[in-house]
Amino acid sequence: MAFRIGRTRAQHSYPEPRQAGSVVGSGSTGPTGPTGPTGPSPGSTGLAGTTGSTGATGPTGATGAGSTGATGSTGAIGATGSTGATGPTGTGSTGPTGATGPRGSIGSTGATGVTGATGAAGAGATGATGPTGVAGATGPTGATGAGSTGPTGPTGSTGVTGPTGTTGPTGATGPTGAGFTGPTGATGPTGAALAGAVQVIRFPLGLVTASSVTSLPIGAIVLEATLDVTTPYSGGTTISIGQLLTPTEFQTTANNTPTVAGLYQKFQDTPAASTNLVLATVAGAPVAGAAFVIVRYANPPQP
Repeated sequence: MAFRIGRTRAQHSYPEPRQAGSVVGSGSTGPTGPTGPTGPSPGSTGLAGTTGSTGATGPTGATGAGSTGATGSTGAIGATGSTGATGPTGTGSTGPTGATGPRGSIGSTGATGVTGATGAAGAGATGATGPTGVAGATGPTGATGAGSTGPTGPTGSTGVTGPTGTTGPTGATGPTGAGFTGPTGATGPTGAALAGAVQVIRFPLGLVTASSVTSLPIGAIVLEATLDVTTPYSGGTTISIGQLLTPTEFQTTANNTPTVAGLYQKFQDTPAASTNLVLATVAGAPVAGAAFVIVRYANPPQP
């Protein structure tokens, strides 16, 4: 009876053929199969078996999952380095002097010192006697005695008559009598003007042209014409001063600003052109404003 002796297959590793787009595995070689049992001896040697195909590559082993090791302990602190050399002294300017602090409270008075010993008595001569002091006030009058009143003395002679007293104030005036007042006498003639005397014409001016009551004599020398604006006139108002036939003779519209309150004076030496009233011409139809017109003149002037 013949027996076939079993033989172990040799193990070989062959690389797997690459496929397009695949990655070659890197797993470890699989485990060696178990050895077959030894056949009875003496059997004849059997035919060599065909080599088995290489086993498939095993899967890659899992990555170890052990925990991270503990952090090592901190090393010891190194020794402190030596102190560096002191730098040079700064030369900055001195800061400003601080403000004087408030005055402290006054301290308490110190204790009184011990009284010194009394000095030795002086040996000088006695000084002169001082003047007598002022006499003291008279003492009060003593009480009246309790004796009886003496007899009445004889009556003295009549004294001299005193001076007359001052006159008393005048009494109030009595009421006016019931008689009729007589008629007023005729006005006397106007006196001649004092040569060289300055006379004044003054009249109020409102919203329209106005003139004086008194006429300015022909030939009178006008020394000054003044517009005294007491209440500003409306915008566009103009005022001139003159006479009936010469309305700008003494002050033109360029000599004043009636829309602004003030005193507008024009000094001059102008002979009056006619015997006429002083005329103040208001133009521009103002709705507000007031003034005075003043003309100073001499008639006749003194040579």
